[in-house]
Amino acid sequence: MQPGLSAEAAATRWKKIGLPGQPIDATPGSDLVVFTKADMSCSLQMINPVDDRALTPDARAQRVKDNDVRLEARTLRLGGRSFLMVRAGDGSGRGAIERYEIKGDVLEEWWLFPAAAEEWLEEKHPKVQGIKLDTDMGRSVTIEKLNDEVVGILAETLNDPSLWILSCEYRKTLR
Repeated sequence: MQPGLSAEAAATRWKKIGLPGQPIDATPGSDLVVFTKADMSCSLQMINPVDDRALTPDARAQRVKDNDVRLEARTLRLGGRSFLMVRAGDGSGRGAIERYEIKGDVLEEWWLFPAAAEEWLEEKHPKVQGIKLDTDMGRSVTIEKLNDEVVGILAETLNDPSLWILSCEYRKTLR
């Protein structure tokens, strides 16, 4: 495991550019992602506009609160790939992990494709503890505890393009 965030991503602002051929509003992800370097990790802030006229006052107030949230972020390097591990700052231990790649001034965000991952896990690791398919909020893959077994399984997925989907792209920005 490599502590911190890659030098390319740390202390950087990334503006959502979406995905080729798709409207930017149809692409998931925050409009702006800001990393701020801190000791062995980074602070991650995800920002969306608050001046959208379609927002109700309550929705606008919630977005202001959401924009102010700072998460702890670190990189996990496996087999030449980078994973962003994000942990909530509320002490709950909840977090997320996703693959990312930086190509020049573009950051690509990759998600484990739930349907393919479910089939793959059932075939290759039917008794794995710590990884499950979560259908509460749509379909997503949940890692309940990042242990040696789970890290090994993640490493196995790296070179299988059927398991990963490009979810969003961001361009490095000065402001």
